[in-house]
Amino acid sequence: MNFEPLQTMRHFYDHQMVPLLHKVAPYLHLTPPVEVRQTDADILVTAEVPGIKSQDDLHIHVQENMITISGKVDKDEWEDGELHLFHTERYYGPFSRSVPLPVAVDPEVVEASYRNGLLTVKMKKNTQIQGQRIQVDFQI
Repeated sequence: MNFEPLQTMRHFYDHQMVPLLHKVAPYLHLTPPVEVRQTDADILVTAEVPGIKSQDDLHIHVQENMITISGKVDKDEWEDGELHLFHTERYYGPFSRSVPLPVAVDPEVVEASYRNGLLTVKMKKNTQIQGQRIQVDFQI
């Protein structure tokens, strides 16, 4: 199956529509961009989530073949009269992003780190879970 049209549509949405929507309404729901890589043993997911100020503002849920990253980015608060916002392209508020993984992972063997606005999640591939062929009840 060719996924190129889907990737093209996702790229258009992420790089054209989301920035346009945030210019119109900058506090809309954030969908952080992610990157999924794999080695022979692991799956690595990197997500851009700048502005996280506390570990309590970031949540990761891993299932066999799906990862969900959610949390919130709080707007910086200034004292009255100190600074007035003129223009912003930053994202604020709650966010959530679910990403399918290329293979099943072991949800018990996950490491996560957050540095300089990047969340990195390393998951061990689960070689015990294998796909199976499904017999189709075919009728003419």
